[in-house]
Amino acid sequence: MSEQAQARSAPGTERSREETVTSFRRIADEQLRMRIGKVVSVSGSRVLMMIDLPEDHEAEHMPRIGDAICIETGRADIVTSVSGLSAPAAGIGEEEGNILIAELGIIGEFRVGEDGTRLFRRGITAYPSLGDIGASLTLEDKSVLYGTNNENYYRVGEMSDGSALPAVIDAKALLDSNFAIIGMSGAGKTCAAASIVRTLIQNRHPCRTVVIDLNNEYTNCFGKVANVMRLGSGSLSHWMLTFRELVHMIMASAGRLSEAELELLGEAVCAARRRYLQANPSNYVREGTELSTVNVDMPLPYRFSDVVGYLDRSAHTDQRYDGETFRRLRTRLVTVAKDPHFKTFLSSAGAQDSLAAFLSKLFRIPVEGKPVTVLQLADQSQDVAEVVVSAVTRYMQLVASATEQSTPFLLLLEEAHRFLPADPGDASLSSRTLGKIIEKSGKNNVSIGMITSQPRSLSMKAWEYCNTVFAMRMASASDKDYLHEVTPESATDTLSSVGVLGNGEAAAVGQGAPVPMRFRFRRLPDASLPSESRSRRVSSDGLAPLNRSADKDALQDVLDQWRYGVSRD
Repeated sequence: MSEQAQARSAPGTERSREETVTSFRRIADEQLRMRIGKVVSVSGSRVLMMIDLPEDHEAEHMPRIGDAICIETGRADIVTSVSGLSAPAAGIGEEEGNILIAELGIIGEFRVGEDGTRLFRRGITAYPSLGDIGASLTLEDKSVLYGTNNENYYRVGEMSDGSALPAVIDAKALLDSNFAIIGMSGAGKTCAAASIVRTLIQNRHPCRTVVIDLNNEYTNCFGKVANVMRLGSGSLSHWMLTFRELVHMIMASAGRLSEAELELLGEAVCAARRRYLQANPSNYVREGTELSTVNVDMPLPYRFSDVVGYLDRSAHTDQRYDGETFRRLRTRLVTVAKDPHFKTFLSSAGAQDSLAAFLSKLFRIPVEGKPVTVLQLADQSQDVAEVVVSAVTRYMQLVASATEQSTPFLLLLEEAHRFLPADPGDASLSSRTLGKIIEKSGKNNVSIGMITSQPRSLSMKAWEYCNTVFAMRMASASDKDYLHEVTPESATDTLSSVGVLGNGEAAAVGQGAPVPMRFRFRRLPDASLPSESRSRRVSSDGLAPLNRSADKDALQDVLDQWRYGVSRD
């Protein structure tokens, strides 16, 4: 109810100007709304309101872009957001006033729940009418609107409207599907992602998180609750890969395989798996199991050298392939085995069944106080990262399905456009695996958090199955236009501010946010800042402090990466 209406409903009482309004906060504390204006046009989800503020209140209560305004219809209180302001008929003389118009976008409405509590719900049951009053929101209104009074929502920062209200997210809705964090370089995407995960941990929300850290930035973000992994020689072995992943690795190192080579390679891998099982029957072969059932994708150990050995033996007996096919494939396999970039997958120790230990460490089973795994891939090539992301995503889906637990899995994917490209011609190895998970998000207990500075380069499928977007500062006009194309119309007003957002500030839209909102993420402690943010800190004279020893180590790491495919541990 507006201030004037409430005053009329209490006959015999008069309020002085000082008592009526001294500040927005005092009015809010008294649960009084300040009348802003009245509705003069309604079209779909857009409303025009003529601003009608008393002169002595204009400076303090004039609406601004992004402000929430309540339209009192008599049947429901409709919540709108200011998307534009104009003065279409400005006064010419000093005594003539201006006609001021606020353009509003409908967000939803306040309702009363079955238990009598006030609720905010997206969508409306009835449109406003011409002449309906538009009023400012009280602090109680804002608490209901932004979900700060909901114990199931978690605080991630502060609202940007100056109300000092906390900004909260709906963690369950966020993890029931996929979400995206987008923005230009330096806007604070890594800090935002870390802040969301830290919020889940601090509120003891059940979730196992794997961070694909392509730049080794997250090392300190989660403190003692994170397990930091750096893939070493044989930690993710060749035999843990599917045939497609193995082929990708071989072709990345030794060139494209012909159809005949692919067929021969599949036979050689199956033979190598059977050979290892025959040597270790008690460990792998169940009673009644036939070795003929072994297929190319079974995650059973085998020696890479046995694949080469099969080619050597079959070259003299198998007449289905010519000698050149055997020689080409053997040469490719030897090339891969010697390629230092693929040392991650090829262990000199031979085949050891470390799958259970690897999955236990990667997915924190048991958790043991560390629900987060940071998988560092900064010293790996794109081809290696492709294979790793594909394998990790695939195993995450399998583990989540097999355990049948209520604990959701979250994969935080840095530079998501590299693994989920928009151009079908650039379809990556991991895009198929990720695509399957994205389509079934909410059903398979796995969600993907996609982080990117190139929203236009992210696949349309990723956008179709993304239910929450945290948009940070974006300078590119084409990226901003594209963002409006892939998000609901109701988010347009909130997202229009992305060009003027500050560092660490975001516009959140979708199911994970109680309402489209602009807010600032809570700042991480200095000790928990991403490595990139820490490296940007400079001394008081404006110059980064010199560290000759560290510089030499960094240079040597670069040389080792060029020469051997890995940095020094």
